[in-house]
Amino acid sequence: MAKQLCFLHTGPRLCFLAQQQGLNTLEPHFSKVALVESIAELIENLPMVPEPSSIISSSMAAVFSLSKLKPLLALELESRLLRTLLYTIFTGQDTTHFQALHNTYLESLDAMVGCLLTETPTRDKVQHLLEVCRMGRSGAEFPLNAIRGLQRRD
Repeated sequence: MAKQLCFLHTGPRLCFLAQQQGLNTLEPHFSKVALVESIAELIENLPMVPEPSSIISSSMAAVFSLSKLKPLLALELESRLLRTLLYTIFTGQDTTHFQALHNTYLESLDAMVGCLLTETPTRDKVQHLLEVCRMGRSGAEFPLNAIRGLQRRD
């Protein structure tokens, strides 16, 4: 787990350094797409454990940082990532520790999706992401009460 966290913490640092140097990309040294694909794969392969780890939050923070740089992510990759995160968050164990982190996960998810929408704020993208939110990793619908948790409370 330490190697996974080290990898996830490197993404935001790289993004910060690039932005500090006036760059809007990590290319040609690093591929944003490859980094996000690796993050999605890492989340997909997380074992279901009774207590959540900081990998989920660190994953969302890394994607949040990466989404501020070019190139734009393909809609399919964003969908894969979002679907995997939703599945992981909403199918977690019902423990006191998980419940305490649940709000943090939702705040991180909200910030990450907000950044993804900022990349390309189109009606089609919003519609597609809403469809992804409705569907689970296997294509089955998420429970409605889980999806309502994603809605902003004004």
